[in-house]
Amino acid sequence: MSSFKRNLLLTIISISLLTAAKLFAETTPTEPPIGTVWLYQGSNYSGTKIVYDNDAALINELNDQFSSIKVGPGTIVILFKEDGYRGNSLKLDHHLAELAAEDFDNSVSSIKVEPNKGHIWLYEDTGFRGDRIVLYENTNVLGKRNFDFDNKASSVKVGYATTAVFYKDNDYQGRGDPLELNATDSRLDSIFDDNISSVEVEVTQ
Repeated sequence: MSSFKRNLLLTIISISLLTAAKLFAETTPTEPPIGTVWLYQGSNYSGTKIVYDNDAALINELNDQFSSIKVGPGTIVILFKEDGYRGNSLKLDHHLAELAAEDFDNSVSSIKVEPNKGHIWLYEDTGFRGDRIVLYENTNVLGKRNFDFDNKASSVKVGYATTAVFYKDNDYQGRGDPLELNATDSRLDSIFDDNISSVEVEVTQ
């Protein structure tokens, strides 16, 4: 192979690698989405990252080995120093580059992930499992194309200072009284399990 062809080939390879690196950087998220928490083994969001979008009574991976955290929008995380949501706790709704600043470096053993004020999370399965949708405004039809969740919700989390009112039919209608829940009473009774078609979201404070 001539030196010209060799140099041309190296140039093409270099351009391809740079393009691939740029595309990867553009498609790799740098911030957690709503309802998600990223825990990092190192400070300043470095090292191994573990993703949580639900409660964990016992952290199996890197227990007591986290040094920084990113919290998604509309999300509150409560960190506990002992398993089973026991011991000293730390509540956050923002990123923290140094857990040591709150005396929580290498001290996280369990975690709760909750909606923030004005948000509710509907889950397809009981126990806050399965597919989830996030609501932060009145929704008159849960069967909309962007989230087909009509008559699918079996459990719910309601943010603090927030009230959610559930209806069996679209447009806040339905036989019988609606179901009203707040952050201290996030349960769906048997009447409303898989039987919700519209939701009103009200901030109470």
